[in-house]
Amino acid sequence: MERQKRFSKESPTPAEYPEKSYYVTMTDTFFSGAPHKNDMRNKYVIGTDDFDEAERLKKVAKQRSEMKHVSIATNAPNYDAYVDYRDASEINWD
Repeated sequence: MERQKRFSKESPTPAEYPEKSYYVTMTDTFFSGAPHKNDMRNKYVIGTDDFDEAERLKKVAKQRSEMKHVSIATNAPNYDAYVDYRDASEINWD
């Protein structure tokens, strides 16, 4: 399947994620199905090497109304969806 584009950025494949010990994954319902996404789901993935940080990010994500299906994975996730990958150091959720 051809990778989807959002604005001018391509969605990364799991092989392109930086190697991390934990991946906090969620579905972003705000952007999922938007016209510029070709009706694809929008998955948000945050990588971290610190389990406590992963737990904190999971807790905060569950409190955000637009984030659904929040979980922590130890393997790089592979989705048939647009994936927005971020490193935990880029996230300032409190």
